[in-house]
Amino acid sequence: MPIVGIINALAVGIDGTVFVATDSALYVLSPAGVVSLHAGSRSETGYQDGEGPDARFCAPRSIVVASDGSLLVADTENHCLRRVTLHGTVSTVAGGDADDFENDFADGVGTAARFSYPWGIVVDGLGTIYVSDYGNECIRKVTPSDWTVSTLCGVDTHRGFADGAAAAARFHSPTGLVIDMDGNLVVADSDNHCIRKVAPSDGRR
Repeated sequence: MPIVGIINALAVGIDGTVFVATDSALYVLSPAGVVSLHAGSRSETGYQDGEGPDARFCAPRSIVVASDGSLLVADTENHCLRRVTLHGTVSTVAGGDADDFENDFADGVGTAARFSYPWGIVVDGLGTIYVSDYGNECIRKVTPSDWTVSTLCGVDTHRGFADGAAAAARFHSPTGLVIDMDGNLVVADSDNHCIRKVAPSDGRR
């Protein structure tokens, strides 16, 4: 089966399986080179939780493999985070699902939280999830035990450039996100044309 569409993101499992995100689907590339549709549609974007091909995505920009083998997806143009099980069951774990949420911001639990174009996503060794919230100009933290979303640093919609702890920091369209060997977040601060380092201990408590 060929991959249809532009590839937006990749993730690799511990067994060498490669997961591929396009605008509308997640594919699996096995270590033997076999491609299969894991969840979503080969051509139709949208928003829908569900089993495998019944689910819909809209331009996810980042995927990571969690410790239990499930996938966490920054479903960017649906303004939410999705979880995809090993069997392809898709559920929304945080954020909204509609264009009305495009400019929304809210900390909260699960679907009560709001993102605006969540972009990068990464998981630390304790399972804590971090998200670069592109449209809200900040870095968010998600606690997986109950999917509580909080703001680690930056201030919603207050774009700019400033180093500093927590709300003193400013970003402009943060996108890519990784964790370094010391547990710091490394952020591609796209429209500030620079790479930033965030110590999680400097975030909001």
